[in-house]
Amino acid sequence: MKNLSTVEFNNVIENQSKAMVIDLYASWCQPCKNVAISLEDLQKSYTNVDFYKIDIEEENEIAAKYQVRSVPTLLFIDSNGNTTVKHGAIPKNKIEEEVKKLQNSEVLV
Repeated sequence: MKNLSTVEFNNVIENQSKAMVIDLYASWCQPCKNVAISLEDLQKSYTNVDFYKIDIEEENEIAAKYQVRSVPTLLFIDSNGNTTVKHGAIPKNKIEEEVKKLQNSEVLV
């Protein structure tokens, strides 16, 4: 997964052509590391969805924008820019359900 800066994040959002999952994490957060492993696995299977990560300690402007109060926080953004926010260490099967929703929204567009 590519780690994004605030500038890169803004460019990705502005030029968005497909669905994406963004992992808002902190380097000291163990649950974040577990979620990252799940996301890396899912990224291999869902090639029509882009996966990114953002360290909220380095990019606190994004954390403020999405009102991140705990990590990990995941942003599921469909190709139309609609965002679903999930907080906490979500199990891989629940993350995959959200990714499938994104994938299905791509088919509908």
